[in-house]
Amino acid sequence: MTRVAPLLALLLLAAPALAEVDCNEGMEPLVPGASSPISAVEFIREVAVKEGDFARAFAALGYTAEVVIQTLEGDTVDGEFRQITIFDGDGTRRDTVPAGFTSTLTRLKLGDKDVDGLIDELAFALTAESLADRDVVYSGRQKTGTHDASVFDMLAREPRDPNDPRTMTRRGFVGRVWVATDEDAIVRTCGRNTAFPIGPMRYEIVRDKVAGANWLPVRLRADGQVNVDGNTVRVRVNVTYSDYKGKP
Repeated sequence: MTRVAPLLALLLLAAPALAEVDCNEGMEPLVPGASSPISAVEFIREVAVKEGDFARAFAALGYTAEVVIQTLEGDTVDGEFRQITIFDGDGTRRDTVPAGFTSTLTRLKLGDKDVDGLIDELAFALTAESLADRDVVYSGRQKTGTHDASVFDMLAREPRDPNDPRTMTRRGFVGRVWVATDEDAIVRTCGRNTAFPIGPMRYEIVRDKVAGANWLPVRLRADGQVNVDGNTVRVRVNVTYSDYKGKP
């Protein structure tokens, strides 16, 4: 990996387009030269593998997810969707809307799969398998919340053969990951994935330790431009997770 790769990743993350989530917003500066308790190789071998444990715990627990999706004209909200989904931990779920609320989305087509994907498919996009065609680069240390985290950038690796069909079909996370090294756990991610619902916006996902030793999502957000039937629409997404609990 050349030295320009971390710089390129930093520029891509730190210089968002209009209305796009800024991965460094409100954070202390990255310290590129700071040493890390774990290397990029150890990240793949230990942290990414541990993601599977957290993903299984997430699927087995009960929790509440509140989804808010808005369209905006400039900075003015002109359409809004809200849904509260309660997972009971026994495989059942209940979808409700706040009392008196009616969706006003008109410029964005939203299906059930889009909402479900926002809730339960984004948080654990990193696995050992998904990193097979990624270059993992250690970029430094940075304070995020109460954690002095090791920061890794996930960069797409181009196939050696330009005619490789994976060039067009490859999916996976590209962006930045913050790791609490004392826990070997990802506490924050910020980046894109072509498989993400609604559109290829930059999503930030923040996690916390809940339900024992599991690092699970507590907040997800995105704000970006989406192409809808040839028109550019600004879309803002917020998902809040709460009330984690085991099976009743």
